[in-house]
Amino acid sequence: MALTLVSSMIGQDLPPVSVSYASPGDSVFECDLVVPVSTTNQLQGVSILRANIKSVLIYSNTTVTLKTNSSSSPAETITITGGGPAFSWALACGITLPFSANLTAFYWTNGSSTVAATVNIRIGYNAG
Repeated sequence: MALTLVSSMIGQDLPPVSVSYASPGDSVFECDLVVPVSTTNQLQGVSILRANIKSVLIYSNTTVTLKTNSSSSPAETITITGGGPAFSWALACGITLPFSANLTAFYWTNGSSTVAATVNIRIGYNAG
């Protein structure tokens, strides 16, 4: 299964970008969301066992902060740099999975006062 992000998916304000990413998982959590300007801790539900995650790809047109599982005491706090390379991880990449716990919620913060964030998330995982 291949995950593909193309700039037309995330708005016309970006230069043409195409990122393809192979997922060995048999299921994909796919979410495209907008985080309005000056938004703190916008909740997005998710339910994925950490042990089943095989690949991660997150892209945003503007810099956002992702907190996992809790807005006040998150398991992780990750900054996704806007318009840059996608945040990515794969099982065979040789780097430890960036999530330390099962995923139960994402909390998104957009510190921009002028640009709404369009965030594209793809997580490949084994559903069984």
